[in-house]
Amino acid sequence: MRILCFSLIIYLLAVSVEAKKKRNSPILPCLNPQYTYSILLPPSYAKMKNKKFPTLFISSPSGKPSYMGLENWAEKNEVIIILNRTTQNGFEKDYSNAWHALMKTVESKYRIHPFLRFSTGFSGGGEASAHVAVDFSDKWSGVILQAHSGNNRNPPKHCAVAFLAGEQDFVHSIGAVRSAYSRMQAKGNPVHIKIYPSRGHRSALKEDVINELDWMLNLKRYNHPAIDSAYIKDITPEIEDKISEVLKIEDCKQKLIEIDILTKIPWIASMKEYPLLTKEYAKATIECVDQETIPLQGWITLIELSNSQLYKKLDRKTQASISLKIRTLEKNKNILKEKAAMTKYYRAYKWQQKYNKAKKKLKREYARIEKEYNSILDRYPESVAAGKAQKALDDL
Repeated sequence: MRILCFSLIIYLLAVSVEAKKKRNSPILPCLNPQYTYSILLPPSYAKMKNKKFPTLFISSPSGKPSYMGLENWAEKNEVIIILNRTTQNGFEKDYSNAWHALMKTVESKYRIHPFLRFSTGFSGGGEASAHVAVDFSDKWSGVILQAHSGNNRNPPKHCAVAFLAGEQDFVHSIGAVRSAYSRMQAKGNPVHIKIYPSRGHRSALKEDVINELDWMLNLKRYNHPAIDSAYIKDITPEIEDKISEVLKIEDCKQKLIEIDILTKIPWIASMKEYPLLTKEYAKATIECVDQETIPLQGWITLIELSNSQLYKKLDRKTQASISLKIRTLEKNKNILKEKAAMTKYYRAYKWQQKYNKAKKKLKREYARIEKEYNSILDRYPESVAAGKAQKALDDL
């Protein structure tokens, strides 16, 4: 009994210390003291003097953001968490000033990563999180919007965006969230969405926020416009280790997810491990098809692989094994019907790709023509040529 009581006291003391640590997270002034923030540095920050750390910025609609229970995740992944204590509902017009003051401060005082920067927040904190991604588009990698659409603030195309919202949210329209998701998807952003069926206007579940942060961190650390040759040199050993780990994964579905992330690294095709990686991708695909209970779905998976850019980089033996698997599945009558339809689809799809390229070229030509005609109107407004240029513009 004494041992039990002693253990309980120790546990309560530990909880109390942890709670106190969180409550006493100091509120710090920015270089402009009108704006404030709090910061949580991972333990490794003090040891790794030359490292620049990925950073998560959190906002809230009340101006009193919390760490959202992400302390352990941040410690494990060596991520700095910064709370923006200025942005809140009612101060939207001052968001830019607040973010610029905070960014100037933390960039001068801490070793934050030049582009592995992420933001999240619930409701109005979500809008503030989208705002900073737009204001610092060249330095941002991801935004997680909790119960918010971002109010038409469109992060740059390279920026990953995740929407976590309740189906029963009548405070910030779930329709606006779905519309923003579709807009970001059409624009080409890496994008995720999760709708909670019976949830209202509430912050997302911690485990879902962590899943999205893991996705963004893994995706953007290798694939961002700001990556330069020096960064590639620094990060290559990490990628080599990552490839070794991925090749050991036994679950074919998980292996495909991880390899898919790696193959999106712009320079990975030049690495000596790339041929092995693509071969393992093909093997994992075939393994997953063998486990598939619906033959048609397995066939579609292989057809999509055979029409991908990755397929062209596979060795002939691997390509032959995929072709053999496809032919075996095509003995099924239902699959033969689908094959006929899919053949027509890919033919039309290739025509569409050519059409899109031609359309882009025509748009460029149109812009050149319009610019030239307008320059005539500006420089020679009284000339005969100006009259002809105006008529030509009207006919365009």
